Amino acid sequence: PLFSRGIIVFDNGSDGGSISGFEVSHTTWNIGSGIICKNGANVHIFANKIWSHNTGIMVYDSAPYIENNTLLENTYGIYLQNSLVNSANYVPLIVNNKIIRSRDPLSPGEMAGIYAYDYARGNIYNNYLCQNERGINCLGDNVSMSIVNNIIADNNNDSSRIGFITWGLDCSYNIFNNIFSNNENYAIRSGGTGVINAFYNSITGSTISTDPAVVVSENISVVPVFINTENYQLVNRASYAGFGHPAVQYNNKDGSRNEIGVYGGPYAQ
Repeated sequence: PLFSRGIIVFDNGSDGGSISGFEVSHTTWNIGSGIICKNGANVHIFANKIWSHNTGIMVYDSAPYIENNTLLENTYGIYLQNSLVNSANYVPLIVNNKIIRSRDPLSPGEMAGIYAYDYARGNIYNNYLCQNERGINCLGDNVSMSIVNNIIADNNNDSSRIGFITWGLDCSYNIFNNIFSNNENYAIRSGGTGVINAFYNSITGSTISTDPAVVVSENISVVPVFINTENYQLVNRASYAGFGHPAVQYNNKDGSRNEIGVYGGPYAQ
């Protein structure tokens, strides 16, 4: 079914279950949210298409499983925030989504495929984050995330042109096994405090900032060849096989060492 004006709201811990197969759009661009999860609503959101909202999926004090959705041309693809008291309890799992062209053409700036504010948590695996103003934008304090096996490419729709950025205080990130390509100014940038572990990524067409919070190791530079920029399917997938993080928890489904990009790791489709 098609909802032409949003909004679908899950508002408390008793709101479990799942939502799938919906198309959620708005007739007026940049209004409202497609799906909202708040106050402990730990719902499974999968195989939906959400476009033309201010926020595709809004998550506050909840831990939804967000899987296989297409989030297209929203101002923010996914917006994450927790309150201090609940920050450790709510860690959304964001897997195998396509988050494309998140931006504000009337006022370019800090819009992003995934936007994280204060106390946000998240496990972000095997997503396509492409053609957004910023791929992942973490402006809040005390944010903690694992960003693993994603394709983060062509996020260059405003002057910042960044794959991943954090400006918050006391933040922590593990950024492993991703393909960063053509994010122009920076693949990874830090302007805050805390630590960013950027290991076993492929980074081309942009750089990593030299901020002391960024710890780099074992990154490679293999230019990805995509069939097209609509689905970002890799032609040269074999170039990334076996170069991901060697720890067992990142192994591919067949038990082999992690393959960098969306085809690698335990959540690969």
